[in-house]
Amino acid sequence: MRTVIIAPHPDDEWIGCGCTLLKKLNASEKIIVLVITQMPYSEIRIQLSRQLALQYKYDLKTLGEPELKIDSQKLKVFFNKHIKKTDTVYIPSCDLHPDHRKINIISQQLLKNDLYEYAVYNNSLNPFRRIKNKLICFLTKRTPASFRKGKPDFILNYRTKIKNQHILEFAEMPRVGDIIRRISHHRS
Repeated sequence: MRTVIIAPHPDDEWIGCGCTLLKKLNASEKIIVLVITQMPYSEIRIQLSRQLALQYKYDLKTLGEPELKIDSQKLKVFFNKHIKKTDTVYIPSCDLHPDHRKINIISQQLLKNDLYEYAVYNNSLNPFRRIKNKLICFLTKRTPASFRKGKPDFILNYRTKIKNQHILEFAEMPRVGDIIRRISHHRS
């Protein structure tokens, strides 16, 4: 079984899906992370993503599209090249960021896989991030609590105490789990 994590920006795979990534690696599952954008100022982040892929032994593929200007056709070709029909795919939530929304919408239109949506703006303990999350939640009317509330397929995935340096280097503080929900199930 193979898991694909689609990261709009280099760091989203750890900020929004890091606990899930570690859980699957600990279960010896094959992981591939698809990073969609790359900007000159994000070069440090993409280098760190590459280092972490080597350190934790998962595949990392980059498309290199400009942030806020993702070409839909290039994205579709990239998905077709790297995502198999049997893969389980994690996509970013449809939140305030235009890149997250675009990738979410195209993924749901194009992919017939088991799809899970992860909240990039998660339950970080960083007070500045929490303030930012409250603003984002207010603007989108979608709080992390309501992201899971009342839905049997919403899960708080892989409770852990991440204290590794990679979260800190991405300006994130340790958290207790990822906010994940299943959005489609296509396998029989």
